[in-house]
Amino acid sequence: MGETLSPLWLLHWYGYILQLMAMENYSEALKLLEEGGRLYIPSDLRYLFERFNELLLRLDEELNETDALLTEAYNLMETYRLGKLREKLEEASISLGRANITLIELMEALDELSRRIGVYSAPPGSEVRIYYERLRGLIDEIREIWRRYLELLKEVAGESSLLVGEAILPEIIEEETLPTLRSTSLSLYLNQTHVFVGRFVEAYGLLESEGNPLPNRTIQILLEDRIISRSETNSSGWFSIRFRVPYIYVDKLRCRAVFIPIGEDVGIYSANESDVVEINLIFYRVSVDVSHSNEGYPGRLFNITGRVSTEEGVGVSSLDVAAYLAGVKSTARSGDDGRFNLSLQIPEDTAVGSYILTIESQPSDVYAPGKYSASIDVTRAKLSLEV
Repeated sequence: MGETLSPLWLLHWYGYILQLMAMENYSEALKLLEEGGRLYIPSDLRYLFERFNELLLRLDEELNETDALLTEAYNLMETYRLGKLREKLEEASISLGRANITLIELMEALDELSRRIGVYSAPPGSEVRIYYERLRGLIDEIREIWRRYLELLKEVAGESSLLVGEAILPEIIEEETLPTLRSTSLSLYLNQTHVFVGRFVEAYGLLESEGNPLPNRTIQILLEDRIISRSETNSSGWFSIRFRVPYIYVDKLRCRAVFIPIGEDVGIYSANESDVVEINLIFYRVSVDVSHSNEGYPGRLFNITGRVSTEEGVGVSSLDVAAYLAGVKSTARSGDDGRFNLSLQIPEDTAVGSYILTIESQPSDVYAPGKYSASIDVTRAKLSLEV
């Protein structure tokens, strides 16, 4: 997919998966889903993508399990092996109930994902809108499979009850349709947006639905595409969490809060995410300045002197420094004023030629990694004869 996300391609790919599920080819759908980890997805969409994939995977497993349980239950009834029949029907009913909830969540997730990739802003009749409608149609087909499983469950339970003389499955799951979701709003604030790496930030915000607070809900805090912390809303709908900024030496990190309905909230409240808040990271970039010969000789030491310092020229002590040349590694720790010395023993059997000398300082707290490289000619020492 390259470096940009094609909404049409993504909808087309999901269409293949849903088509396989609609054909009850659950194993092939699972294989295609597992390939999703290799797709390029922008970081701001990854949590939605992973959520949609998770729901598809769950639905695939639940429908596959229901199909197998109903087949087993039917065979048990046909051969009058009634001992395990009640157990299998109960398991099928539970699995079918879970699949119903997953279908509701899947429709909600599809709407959210489609909104974010620009489906609703595409003109009517466009390829993107056509493929989106095809996806909804395929989910409707899967819903029909669910209804067929439900009717089969009722049929087997009914006939089995006649055989044993009592209701073998008194309570059978009924279909729940997708309701109109209540909109939610989610805010996010940080106590500071310029912070040293490794230090703590306080995040807080408010979760509401139609002006009413939503207490006791889980809020996920994301940095880029990674969930770094979770928090629960209080009785007023507010949440707060203290998290450590990771040791990532980049200029900015994007932070956002995410609410995904779970449990009884599924099918009632819409998922939502806050506006992005950028965190400007503070750290010291490290320069590696070295002095060495431009030539090396097999079997001899290659000596290096150097200094690690900030961009302002301040030496940094106690940094681990490593040098690599011709398959040999040497390590040292910077001393006062950031100075260090390294020696590499070039192997006797090293072939004559050009090699890359690499010297790296390891990151440490607020100091970013530093790197230096140069080309070194490994040659044979010249012999001098005196007559």
